[in-house]
Amino acid sequence: MRVYAHDLQESEILHPNTPVEIYVCAGRTTTLVIRGNEPVVAIALSSSIVSYKYNKTLNQIEITPTGKLYGLETNLNLRIGSEVYVLLVKLVNDVRTQYVRVFTPESQVLVSDEDSLFKVAPQKPAYVDLLGSIKIIERMGYDLVFKKAQVNIHEVILNDVYVWNRSLITLEKCYQFLDQDLLIFRTSWTNNTDKIIYLDPRDLAISIDETNIPIIAATRKKMTAEVLPGESDVIYLAIQGYRLSRKNHFRLKVSEAPI
Repeated sequence: MRVYAHDLQESEILHPNTPVEIYVCAGRTTTLVIRGNEPVVAIALSSSIVSYKYNKTLNQIEITPTGKLYGLETNLNLRIGSEVYVLLVKLVNDVRTQYVRVFTPESQVLVSDEDSLFKVAPQKPAYVDLLGSIKIIERMGYDLVFKKAQVNIHEVILNDVYVWNRSLITLEKCYQFLDQDLLIFRTSWTNNTDKIIYLDPRDLAISIDETNIPIIAATRKKMTAEVLPGESDVIYLAIQGYRLSRKNHFRLKVSEAPI
């Protein structure tokens, strides 16, 4: 799989034809981990002052000095895909010695999968297939093979709990449909009182930093509006066309409706 820029905290980006220095020490092995889904197809070493072993399965290279000298250097060129990446291997005997380096070739880096949101136009409520999307979400809950195949859908666990009329409402999950710029929120609650409670989906709102985001569609699992004591209900809320990242801090707002 490709690597997204926000996952590169422990990885360095390799740029074609831009040399990167690698410091190795006699009697020690330095491991170069190459991230991404493209293997190294060719390796060129210009000097025998070091040797290397390439593990194709792990996509990593082990470099070991062949002698005890230091102050020497050589270059190790890697061909990955159609690009060549240059590593300058330097023999040292001090604190510059590196034992593990993690690299991601430039061709394997994507800024973010959410860039595709800017290619999707806002839709009218009538064109948002909320029920069809919910069927997909619910199948993802029990069919793991089906879930893995949904590459354009991301599930975010929220589990934020709110108190309303002596009952607890949980904002459970957010599902992002990248190809539709669609966010679907699943909320659940149980009537913990001894009275019938009416909770209209229109009384719920999703906000970011106190700003309410317009809900384009909503639906509930129960067929009737009233929820009897001890009964539960699930409400789905949909937001479309706002190019919102799934990484936002979403909050649920519930209109006050005293019993």
